[in-house]
Amino acid sequence: LKEIRIGETYINSYGNEYVIVDYDGNNKVTVEFKKYGYVRTGLYYQNVRLGRTYCPFDKRYYGVACIGLMSDGTEPVLIINGEETKEYKLWMAMIYRVYSESQLKHHSSYRKCKVCDRWLVYANFLEDVKSLPNYELWLHSDQCELDKDLLQHGQEFKIYSPTTCMFVPKNVNIRLPKPKKEKAPKPKKVFRLTHIESGMYMDYNKQEEVAGKLGVTQSYISKLVKKGETYKGYKIEKMYV
Repeated sequence: LKEIRIGETYINSYGNEYVIVDYDGNNKVTVEFKKYGYVRTGLYYQNVRLGRTYCPFDKRYYGVACIGLMSDGTEPVLIINGEETKEYKLWMAMIYRVYSESQLKHHSSYRKCKVCDRWLVYANFLEDVKSLPNYELWLHSDQCELDKDLLQHGQEFKIYSPTTCMFVPKNVNIRLPKPKKEKAPKPKKVFRLTHIESGMYMDYNKQEEVAGKLGVTQSYISKLVKKGETYKGYKIEKMYV
């Protein structure tokens, strides 16, 4: 039975493939996620066979982010004394703001944000966050928050990364002036008089100017525009430019 089970390959619910590399003869196996070189031991064969085996590199958060491994090869600590760590909560909130479709429906401005590839792995974020300005102040206070705007002020598209983020007091973040949106120019209404043969045209601001040019009444111009008819080799159109 050991020889049969060793080498069996399965795929978990996140699309990651693993193979059984050892079997202890007591219904427990060791598997390896070869793509990442990650090994898990002491797993029940039934769960492994049904795809109920996970690794730190499964993209369990909105299909884009994972837990990963620390630089020393250990898994990052997520919970201490039954409570999620402050850093883990912060990371999950960041991923949620940028990648949760339900959140983006109410806060569409985050569609112009992204999290850098390195920070899509929690272990990397955990190692980097301690070097961000004011980390200690944030760690021991509820009056600071992770800010991406101060160092990228005025930029339309913003990124969460080790070089673009810092911790700031909440009141600073609230007072940060929002970049002014340039108003799109309003379209201008014109009456375009086009010579059919040459294709040359002239725009007039008022209908009466076209009427004067052609020597007809304004009501007649209105009729030509409405019906799309030509007059003396000219086509008259009302348009916005």
